[in-house]
Amino acid sequence: MTLLSHYTSRAGLEGIASSKCIRATKFSQLNDKREIEYGYIEFVRRALLGVFAELDKIMLRKPGVTLDLTDGEQRLVEQFRNSFRGDKGSEPLYVASFAKGKTEDHDNRGMLTLWDRYTKLQGYCLQFRESDVRKIIDLESGQWNYAFLTLDNVQYGMDEGTSEYKELAFQIKQYLLIEVLKGMPTLPIQPAHEQMWPFTTFSTRMLRYIAKHKDPFFEDERETRIIGVPAKVAQARFLTGAAMVKHPKDHEDGRQYIGIGEDWRPGLEPCRIIIGPRADKNIEDVLALFEFRPVVINAEFPI
Repeated sequence: MTLLSHYTSRAGLEGIASSKCIRATKFSQLNDKREIEYGYIEFVRRALLGVFAELDKIMLRKPGVTLDLTDGEQRLVEQFRNSFRGDKGSEPLYVASFAKGKTEDHDNRGMLTLWDRYTKLQGYCLQFRESDVRKIIDLESGQWNYAFLTLDNVQYGMDEGTSEYKELAFQIKQYLLIEVLKGMPTLPIQPAHEQMWPFTTFSTRMLRYIAKHKDPFFEDERETRIIGVPAKVAQARFLTGAAMVKHPKDHEDGRQYIGIGEDWRPGLEPCRIIIGPRADKNIEDVLALFEFRPVVINAEFPI
């Protein structure tokens, strides 16, 4: 049985117990803004280097000609943002995070880095069966219309040898060339228009790629994420009927979220709860809210 751990406060524990769901928060409103910056900036930087390398071959034959891709990059970023606006665009990305342990001890006691960072040792580690999480995602995808909704293991750093990276790098390179040619239309080079994806397809796949890649500095978090982009319009589906629009809600602090599992019963419930070493151990009132009582463990480790 593979367990996915979610570290949270007493308020978070009570919220999950009463709502039977995991709240996926709007990606751009996560506490650490570098979450979204790493994937996109790192990818664009590498793609720009590729464009420079190709155009430098041309520039060698044109002495004195300088090349500045800054305007093209800014236009591409704005086009990327605009693809999620309007009636036909998609909602922004929403993310819910878990940690996947590598050892039996991780499952039994949790991980100190996460205990400290997310709960200050005063919270709780809720553990879900990965199979239960995937089942809820399948149910969500059947009732609501998402551009995509997946459970992905986070990759730390970027592997330029993967097919996904190569596909996206090729696409972003073509779009960058289009922007460059707007300012330098006489360059003897053309994008491969016949091989390009529609921009909405590119932006959605890029967004998913960004969401499942993080700075290698955070590798010890061993993160697994629910990542989803809910569509703004319903979709008629053969046999299963219409997939409806999933509307975001507001956290108490004003950030937006979508509830994964809130429309199903028993919903998404943990199978185990580890109580942090400095947390309130009296959680009987919370346990009574669950349809299936989880196993409760008191964390025991040196602090």
